[in-house]
Amino acid sequence: MLVALISISSSFAQKDFSARLKKEIVKIEAGKYVSNDYQFLKFSNGNTMQIKVSATCPVEVMTRDNFINIYSTVSTMMILATFSEAGVEIPDMKELDELIGDPDITYNIVMAKNGMQIQVITAQGKENVTMKWDDLFEE
Repeated sequence: MLVALISISSSFAQKDFSARLKKEIVKIEAGKYVSNDYQFLKFSNGNTMQIKVSATCPVEVMTRDNFINIYSTVSTMMILATFSEAGVEIPDMKELDELIGDPDITYNIVMAKNGMQIQVITAQGKENVTMKWDDLFEE
């Protein structure tokens, strides 16, 4: 797990880290928090892949901090689960400012008053997972 987190955080290690640290990762558009993240992955066999992660939530549903926390946690878990299920080692990941063409995998995270839906889109199709907040936070 630690190796996976180090691999993911390697995209954070850029030459101009100060610009990266000052970049807004969440915007407010039409009364919703919105965040988009683009990753370029390179595997040990030379193959490459792009992943797009998008998240939205009405601002009245939660604080910006909670939106960032949930978005970051869910997106990291989804990426790690994708490679774990495929039996593939965690690739070298670099953040992109924008996609180069179409993404190979898209994760859409939609947060709402009653819960969250995660939509995964690949060449094989689309899958939705819907969860209520009380199911997520039950102790």
